[in-house]
Amino acid sequence: MSSNGLYRFDEFTLNPYARTLARHGEPVALSPKAFEVLTYLVKNPGRVVLKDELLSAVWPGTFVEESNLAQHISSLRKALGSMGYIATVPGRGYQFTAEVKEELPAGEIPASGFVVQTVRERARIVVSENATTGVAADRVLPASRKNALRIWLAVAALLLVAAGTWFGWRWKHPPVAGDTHQIVIADFDNRTGEDVFDYVLKNALEIDMEQSPLFNIVSVAETRRTLQQMDRSPEDRLTPSIAREVCERNNAQAVLNGSVLKLGTSYVITLEAVDCVSGKKLVELQTQAANKDGTLKALSDLVSKMRRKLGESLHSVQGFDIPIEQSTTSSFDALVAYSHGVALYNADSIPYFERAIQLDPNFAMAYEQLGVTYGNLADIPAAKRAFAKAYELRQTADAHEQFVITSRYYEIVQNDLDLAAKNYELWTRSYPLDRFAWGTLANTYTQMGYYPQAIAAGERELAIARNHPFTYVVLSRAYKRASQFDKAKAVCNEAIARKLDNWGVHSILFQIAVAEHDTAAIARETVWDKGQATENQTLDNAAFAAATMGQLKNAKQLFQQAQDSPAAQKTVDYALDIDADKAEAERLLGDFDHARAHAVQVPIDHDETSFEAALNAALSGDTAYTNRVIEQERTAPATSTLMQKVRIPLLQAAIALQEHKPAQAVTLLQPAKVYEFRDYYVPSLLGEAYLEMHRATEAVAEYQEILANPGIDPLSPMYPLAHLGLARAYAMQHKVPESRSEYEKFFTLWKDADTDTPMLKTAR
Repeated sequence: MSSNGLYRFDEFTLNPYARTLARHGEPVALSPKAFEVLTYLVKNPGRVVLKDELLSAVWPGTFVEESNLAQHISSLRKALGSMGYIATVPGRGYQFTAEVKEELPAGEIPASGFVVQTVRERARIVVSENATTGVAADRVLPASRKNALRIWLAVAALLLVAAGTWFGWRWKHPPVAGDTHQIVIADFDNRTGEDVFDYVLKNALEIDMEQSPLFNIVSVAETRRTLQQMDRSPEDRLTPSIAREVCERNNAQAVLNGSVLKLGTSYVITLEAVDCVSGKKLVELQTQAANKDGTLKALSDLVSKMRRKLGESLHSVQGFDIPIEQSTTSSFDALVAYSHGVALYNADSIPYFERAIQLDPNFAMAYEQLGVTYGNLADIPAAKRAFAKAYELRQTADAHEQFVITSRYYEIVQNDLDLAAKNYELWTRSYPLDRFAWGTLANTYTQMGYYPQAIAAGERELAIARNHPFTYVVLSRAYKRASQFDKAKAVCNEAIARKLDNWGVHSILFQIAVAEHDTAAIARETVWDKGQATENQTLDNAAFAAATMGQLKNAKQLFQQAQDSPAAQKTVDYALDIDADKAEAERLLGDFDHARAHAVQVPIDHDETSFEAALNAALSGDTAYTNRVIEQERTAPATSTLMQKVRIPLLQAAIALQEHKPAQAVTLLQPAKVYEFRDYYVPSLLGEAYLEMHRATEAVAEYQEILANPGIDPLSPMYPLAHLGLARAYAMQHKVPESRSEYEKFFTLWKDADTDTPMLKTAR
């Protein structure tokens, strides 16, 4: 069979170019190599494919054990079901036994429903640079650290506001796998005298160009930073000459310049591509629209030709080219309103998105952007409603917009990390050069506690986008969580050397310094942002570090300084988040009265802040507050991973421990073990329960798990307290030398602790 087109067998559809497999139109998750194995077999149906041939095709130039191939075959058989599509020919290889039909795509959407197009929305989630860099880090400013939606929105903001750094640009040859083309889109030269064209055609050009899996657009955030480096206002228009300098400074390859001119009732649209280094005009195209409403279709047709002229294959253009009026919106006026909305910030954009929805009630991305805006304004219920509506209308959006909409829905509305990860995996297969897809996949894996997978995704993102600061945070955080401190520091130091560091990078360096007891590094990272907008976040880190060393008084003072800092005063919920932080530190260090008092001040509907407050309230003796939070948590969707598998089991187990029902606590915690490496809560509570049950062997295993993973949260007092728990478990086993050793390790870590810290007095 040829290498082009779609391949169908029974209820399955395989799209090699989009790298998707669908069953009855629903995506089937496969690892990248498993997909390549399947593709090779499907392209050779009925023939015995020798093992060596398959290994050479899928892993060219690389020695791979046959057992690796066998594992991928096994995973394929599970994914395809019990139909026996892949037969083993003993001693030789494998045979694909199903009847396969090939169809040319002819612009068809892959059967998964996900043809991809990077949307201009990715550059429009508006949060301040300080806020976004804050939430990017592993330990974030409390206001963001406590709210999963705000974390996701701000993480997505940084990821969405940048295109990647690209590997090569070959205008005279068609791009192949590994080629990447980064471009800058200049502002349209509007010669019509009609204000409606000020934003809409540039926005439409971004939508159309970003459908290609081989072109990325230099983002608004990167453009603004570059303009400031050029001593210009970040609001300056991108004229062709300014756009070319922005292009050069971002190591991009070309600028797209567009213009629109009115001739009678017609509109003439011109589009040109210019090499940003030489200034040479690479391509110039022109078309004419009979009227205003026809300009979008005319521009879409022009962009398709431009992509072909720039070297993209016909197959790619056909498979990733849906006219804007057939997907995003068919209403020119709705797109005009939407374009004004994305050009504005926060509350100012809401009327424009609402107007766009009024003009086109099926405008899914207008709901999506409305949700983003509400999220940035901390109106979480309104954001969730908008995201849910966008998901309901997702089939009316283009395919990449469907990826964005689906990810928001799974992450924010449903809190379903499993489905979110699968969506991002599909995304990366369709768009292997999309840094947003890789970055959010890495973040989702980190949320799940799956750090090897997070590292792999983060490395892919950094390879694509080495000029963007957040990529360094994503990867260094994954390395840090996996306790690979040297690699994490190397990534952070590269960001600093490239002048791409931010609070996220320095927060990770601070945590590693605490884990390694590097006093010089601790001192350096504590003051690096003195007097800056992120100082309150650094103070919050320092407070937890003090608590981790048993210094309760110092921790409380630092928490208060963080709460009183000017930057913190701008965050409405900051005081409540600090109360939850104080409660955690106080509870772990044995100050239960103050822990209860601070915990119950948090409203029960304050999302993750309420969860942490409720957990510490229960373990400090107030189960009534915790029960109210549990009832609030139960209102979450049944598919919510965080609620059903993590938060509710942890809260119920905390109540059981407070009521001296350790066996019940162990049972309740079992669903949470699938994500036990997210933080130390699960092994810590299990260790406590096993100690109370006098099951020392199991307690030893839980505390050893914490101590074997210092990078998960170096600023948590649960880490040094694991030595204390392990000492008690060994004592229960009558292993006196081992017990004494763990006590000594604990006292060494707390050598500078307050002498009246309750937990220290109990340990002594």
